[in-house]
Parts: sequence; structure tokens; C-alpha cells
Amino acid sequence: MKIDKNLNRSLKFNFTLKNKYLNTSEYSTQNMRYFEDSLLKSNELVLGNNILNLYSALTKKTDFENIRPLNSIVYVTGKVVDEINPLVSKEIIKKLEDYMQQPILKSTIKCWNKNNLLPLVLLRVISLEDKDSNLKLSEYLSKVDKFTNYRKSSELILPKFFDELLSKDLIYFYGYLLGDGCISKDVIIKLCDGHPNKELVFYSEKYLASIQKFLKNKFNVYSKLTRIDNKYELVLVSKPLCRFFKFFYEFKKDKALFIAKPNLIKDDCQKSCIFYRGLFDADAGLKVKDKYLTFKCKDTKFLRMCISDFKNYGINVSNICYDNNGTSYFKIYSHNLLDFAKSVGFNHLRKQKDLIFHLKNGNSIKKLESVNKENLFNNYYDLRKINNLRVFGVDNIFKEYRQDIGSQQEVANTLKTYRGNIKRWENGTDSIPFEYYLKLTKLKDLYLVKVLDDLNKKEIKFGQGKIKQFIKLPLIYNEKYNKIFQYLIPKGNKVFIKSYGIDNRNLDKNKLFGEIKRLFNVKIVKDSGSNIICSNILSSFLSTFYIYKNSWDGLNDKEIEVLKGKWKL
Repeated sequence: MKIDKNLNRSLKFNFTLKNKYLNTSEYSTQNMRYFEDSLLKSNELVLGNNILNLYSALTKKTDFENIRPLNSIVYVTGKVVDEINPLVSKEIIKKLEDYMQQPILKSTIKCWNKNNLLPLVLLRVISLEDKDSNLKLSEYLSKVDKFTNYRKSSELILPKFFDELLSKDLIYFYGYLLGDGCISKDVIIKLCDGHPNKELVFYSEKYLASIQKFLKNKFNVYSKLTRIDNKYELVLVSKPLCRFFKFFYEFKKDKALFIAKPNLIKDDCQKSCIFYRGLFDADAGLKVKDKYLTFKCKDTKFLRMCISDFKNYGINVSNICYDNNGTSYFKIYSHNLLDFAKSVGFNHLRKQKDLIFHLKNGNSIKKLESVNKENLFNNYYDLRKINNLRVFGVDNIFKEYRQDIGSQQEVANTLKTYRGNIKRWENGTDSIPFEYYLKLTKLKDLYLVKVLDDLNKKEIKFGQGKIKQFIKLPLIYNEKYNKIFQYLIPKGNKVFIKSYGIDNRNLDKNKLFGEIKRLFNVKIVKDSGSNIICSNILSSFLSTFYIYKNSWDGLNDKEIEVLKGKWKL
């Protein structure tokens, strides 16, 4: 079997160098070998002067362990080449060989000169001559124009300053990459976007085309956009760019199910919202018909962190749920879509269009705003404000008061009603209209506060009109009831119990239902998936003594344009 002479020479030289230092316990940083270099183990993002630690990001120990390491490492171009070239002496090349544990051929150096490039590792070796090697290396890195390979077949532009890592477009792109993207074999970046409806797939093409343009303008990398069935796939090949995202943004999705928000934006609300915008453009689904947004993620721990962040941004979401495949998710109901739009929103044109549809229509779901103080009387609910209110369970009291005043006929004449009504009210075969009960008590010189106070001490039920349906009602206003009433939404002759649109992550539904039943003595039933109470009197009570408003009204075109400007990168 024939062996390449240069390869054979390389292997022999590598073996000789490793054995040369085998028994050396101390060494100078100027004679450092790659496996002794702390930068290859460093997680520090910055070297010095706000310059990114691109050496640790783009260079790995495994590069030097390849048969041809000079073909694996990253090269640089730009002003730094002009500055470094005069410093490249025989001694420097010897130190480079020692560092790499690899011989450097003269023809290789000529090739560097011809292509006007240098290996990134050479900048590191020369920087080791300086007392503050990391600071010196940062100075060299600041003068790099592009990063390339030994053939100079591609030239990559990378951020060099820490502040550039926090740019809106980079954070947004990383959010999308974490959602619908992957890094394959540490070399390939893939992004996907699609839709089951073929008529809507063109939105995916348009969106990924904009990402393709961003990648070219930002990093000078070329990518290929291909349609596969009902989706588009964007693919680019760049080992340095893959390493860049893994090092600075902690991309680990290719190795495990869990995902994480980059630590560098952890406590920055504005930057985090941009990150979530990219992530939600990739993975969130907005239901036009059902009017809620869904975000699924296999990493339940990440979902909990997302929910916690959203709470800080004023966005309330549902509890974590699980689909038929066991994948965790949460919902953002239409009640909170405006809050989501103000903080996060969508840049993806299709999802943005669906969100704007909801924003323009507004949200008709009512929410409790406050108590209607005008309808309170001395801290009592003024029951006179409820039309056709009837009282059940005071027949004996009514009869006692009537007997003190006169006969049934005399009292009927005074109250301007029929004697038969008085008879039915007294024997309990009919409920008593509240207005007539008040007229009778007034004849006894009892006024509203006294009447309400007496009723509050008894087991009294209330109804409305001729409907034979009676429930208990609280008569004294108590602020603690608001904790229950915030879940009750009156609509017609029904009261809906809503468990969404508010901060309900610690809601014990069984406990809530129990409190409602005890307070009003009502039944809670299911109707089209909603929990409701069929009670016109409860609906009237809540509508009379509490103020409900739409969650939010529809936005006009000007307001929509302001939000679109915020979502734009």
C-alpha cells in the first residue's frame, strides 16, 4: 500500500513532538502546545476591549487531531494579514509547529502568501509572545475582515464586538433557528417553514427568502432554498458559523431535546421579546377560528421559563397541557393577544396577517373591571336596582307584618294589588316581589338597611320574574368576592365560568367551583365545552353590581402600523 510522503512525514513529526514533551512538567507560554492552551477550554465570550473570543469559538482541539489539521482550522483575511506577515519568522513557524504538533511546509506558507490569508492559530501563537496574550489576540482579531478556509472557497463575516451579539437581527434569527432550525454534523444549518394548505406555502417561500437575504448580508454566506412538498427548506454549509452559534448563543438542540434562551439576554426584557418573536415565528400556531395561539415544546422546563418571562411582560397564558403524543404546550387566548402583540408579536408575514385580523376585530370576551359603586347602598347591594326581583322564604315574616297592619284585603288595597296575591305570598305558594316586600316593611317603619340586614341573617333565596328558579345572593358587599367574580361572566340568562385570560396558573378549579356553589347554591353544567350556570337572576346580579368591559377593543390602521413597525427587524 502506498503512503503519501507528506502524510508519512506528518505522522512521524507529530509522534516525535509529543514524545519530546512527554516528561516536561513546566513549560513557557511561548512554547505552548494546543492541548495546553486554556483558550481551547475557555467559555469566556470576550477576550479584551469588548472583542469577542472568536478563537475559542472557532477553534477546537479536534481540529489539531486530524491527519491534516491545516485543512481543518479557520483562516483569516484583512488588515491583520499585512500586520502579521512581517512577524512570521523561522522561529515563529517553529513555535507554530510546536503548538500544532504538526510540520509546516514551505509550500504551505507560500500558499498563504499567495492567497493573502493566515491560519487563525498563527495569530494565537504570535500573541503568546506578549505578556497579555489574550489582549494582544483581541487586537489582532479586531483587524480581521473575513474568516475562510485554506482554499479560500468561502469568506465569512462574523461579529467581532460583544455589542454586535445583541443586535436585533441576530437575536431574532437565533430564536428562529432554535425553533424550526437545526445544526447538522457541526457543519450544516437547516431552516424549515411550511403549511398544510398549499395555497399558503408561498408565505414560507417569501419568509425564508428574506432569511436567505439576511444571511448573505450579515455573514456573507450563500444558502440554497428548496421546496419539499408543503414546505421550504433553507440549507447552508459553514462550520465556523455553526460553531459561532453554539459558542456564543449556546445552541445545543442538535444534541438534546432541551432548549434554552441565551444567557447573554437572560435579564433583558426587550432583547428577550425579540428572541421569542423569532422562536414563535418558527413554532407558534395561531388559530383564526378558535382565537388562540399555541406554542408547543418538548422541553417542559423551557416552557415554564417562557411562561415566567411572559408573566413579567404582562402576558398571561394557560397552564401547561399535553397533546396526544405527550408534547407539552400552552395557549395564549384571544383575551391576551393584544398583550402578546405589544410585547412579542410576529415578523412572519402569514402569522402576522392572522394576528392583525384578531387585533382589528378586538376581543368581545368580558372581564371584570370594578364594582358599580352607584348601585351600592351603605355597603349593601341595593337590590332595588334589579328589575322584577322576587324573594322566596319570607312568607312567615310577610304574614306577621301584614297581621300587625290589617286584614289581607286592607293590606292589598294599601299595596295596590289583589287579595289573592297576598294570600299566595303568605302561604308560600308564590314568591314575593321585592318591591311589594319593601312597601310592606315601610308600613312597619322599616327602611332598606334594616330590611337587608334582617334578610342577610336568614336563609333567603332570590329569583327574577315568574321563573321558578331561586338562588342565594350575598347582600353585603365584600371585596373578597372579587376573587370569585373575576371568573364569572354574565351573558343573557347564563353565567360563564372562564378559566383563561387571567393569571390562573395556580387555579384549583374544583375549589373554585365549590366556592361558587356554596355562595349561590347553583349547579354548574357543561355547555359546548364551557362551564356555565343557567341563572338569569345571577346574571342580572353580576351585571347590576359589577362593571364588565371588553378585554380590548379593535385597533385602527394607525395603531396596527405602529405595532408592525415594532415587529420589523
